[in-house]
Amino acid sequence: MQIQSTGYTQAVNTQYSSSARQKEAAQAVSSSSGDKVSISPEAKEKAQKMNSEKTQEELGLEEYQIAPWAVGYEAPCNFIEVKIGGKMDMQKEAFRSQHQQELLEYGNIKQEAYKTVCKKYNITKYSDYKNQSISDIENDFRSILAENPRAKELMEILDVPKKL
Repeated sequence: MQIQSTGYTQAVNTQYSSSARQKEAAQAVSSSSGDKVSISPEAKEKAQKMNSEKTQEELGLEEYQIAPWAVGYEAPCNFIEVKIGGKMDMQKEAFRSQHQQELLEYGNIKQEAYKTVCKKYNITKYSDYKNQSISDIENDFRSILAENPRAKELMEILDVPKKL
């Protein structure tokens, strides 16, 4: 496996300098950009083990992102796009203010449905989705929402893009 040489190589060399074998596994040819680094199978295995043993507190922000399929169930007024020097969409803000209670209620219903499917499929972080059928998860989520008449009513009020 070949990767581009970066500051990562120096960090690996520094971190594992006490072990000659590990140091050899991640040695750089030179420090100029474009050089290649070879990683031994042992070093790769150790890195994978270190990553899999991370606690919830050590996980990167990407592990807490919303699943792409779930974004369509969000109320459009919750997406606020403010550019530097720009202004907020006052229509969205007025809608949010007018429908605060509905947004809160729908958010709670949606969160409970999401927790239910995550528990069913043993999903605790974003990377857990790779071992699951996304369509099955979304179908279960949709079913939970569809069984709740209030969820359907709120989705209509809040103009949620995905329909049940």
